[in-house]
Amino acid sequence: MAGTIAHLCGIPLTMPIGGNSFSNKYFLDSALCVSDVLANHGYTQAYLSGLDSSFAGMKYFLQSHAISVLDLPYFQQAGAIPSPLPQELQGFWGLKDSRLFALARDMLPTLKEPFALYVSTIDTHHPDGFVDPHACASVRSDYQGSFTCTDMLIAEFIDYVQSLYGDSVSIVVLGDHLSMKTGFFPPNVSRYVFDLFINPKFTAPYTLESTKSRTLSHFDIAPLLLDSVGIRTEAFGLGRNPLYKPTLLESTFSQEELNALIAQKSRMYDSFWDIGQKSYNLIKPKLEPSLINQTKTKERQ
Repeated sequence: MAGTIAHLCGIPLTMPIGGNSFSNKYFLDSALCVSDVLANHGYTQAYLSGLDSSFAGMKYFLQSHAISVLDLPYFQQAGAIPSPLPQELQGFWGLKDSRLFALARDMLPTLKEPFALYVSTIDTHHPDGFVDPHACASVRSDYQGSFTCTDMLIAEFIDYVQSLYGDSVSIVVLGDHLSMKTGFFPPNVSRYVFDLFINPKFTAPYTLESTKSRTLSHFDIAPLLLDSVGIRTEAFGLGRNPLYKPTLLESTFSQEELNALIAQKSRMYDSFWDIGQKSYNLIKPKLEPSLINQTKTKERQ
């Protein structure tokens, strides 16, 4: 959850004084996020998840920022996924990723352009991951195999998107956080979150040398997301576009100093939890269940 907010809003996730839970239906309602900017540029936006997105407030956050939520309860209510979830469609946490990508493939042609489709995978999650025995029959069924299987599914989906749109669509693959599995990785090994931009429409020229060995945080993804679709963005929240300027971690701040500053109380940050303070009209698209009825036959085969 914190990673998603950092990516989309360029700010950390902390509850204000008096905040009681993450079930607030106006989740960071007055914060300006990437999806708000995209909405003002006419983007249709949908978030696909194989879980119940009300967990940890994800659903309320996304809906507060112009993104329609199509999660497991949505698909079940629409009749695209059986309820209760049958064993053959289950991953460890909910709907398995291969079936979620199948729904995403069916969804793509129905989205009015321009669009932003967010697909949240879950099969590599702690504690042991999940290897789909049907989609990844040749992959060993262990934690490492869950990464291999997910890599295969993501690569197949990217190939499918490019077969439909060529290089006209920007594709972004983002890592939420490092693996939390204890004892799996050798000690003293440097690990990094993997992020990938395919067909970006960056507004600044860039070279391998200018992007090599840069130090970014999750916050710096926010301006890059907007810039990758041609909306020039040099900074967004705490994020800095590394194509235009040094990031905060590349400036005078150490990671420890930045963390300490972020942890301080902020009246401005607390104001992000106020309701209805936006000064512009958000486009909040609603995707009708009829748009996904075509998946019913596939799910019941």
